[in-house]
Amino acid sequence: MNKGKHFESIKKQPYLIFGITILLLLLWVPTSIHKLIDFESFKNDIYRHPISLSLSKLIIYSLPIIELLTAFLIVTPKYRLFGFIASTFLMTVFTLYIASALLNVWDRLPCGCGLIIAHLNWQEHLWFNIVFLILSITAWYLQIIVTTKSGS
Repeated sequence: MNKGKHFESIKKQPYLIFGITILLLLLWVPTSIHKLIDFESFKNDIYRHPISLSLSKLIIYSLPIIELLTAFLIVTPKYRLFGFIASTFLMTVFTLYIASALLNVWDRLPCGCGLIIAHLNWQEHLWFNIVFLILSITAWYLQIIVTTKSGS
């Protein structure tokens, strides 16, 4: 790659990070707030999962907070990299969960997702998750490059 094209791609990285940041915020903020607003429904959905009661309680009381914290980290420049890492971790877990549903790992597997995501079938949900997983990984990678280049 010649130096001119490389320089142009470096200049575009902050714009790509900004765009991905907006998309991730559109994912994490509404879904976490929806879980808090409709907490009883979210709690009931989690209790229907084939997991232990103690793990269910941990998920119920930590997941909305972790999702909101992820959004906060993503919009805070000093902690943005950690936000992209958290987003990648969450999307990896959720994607593996959806993949296990498609592979019939359990007899029944409810979806505790809300809003638009709740209306997707398992295949659509998997693709949705894969897209957001790729976005999270891409933002993580680009943030490392931008941070390294700026020395901050």
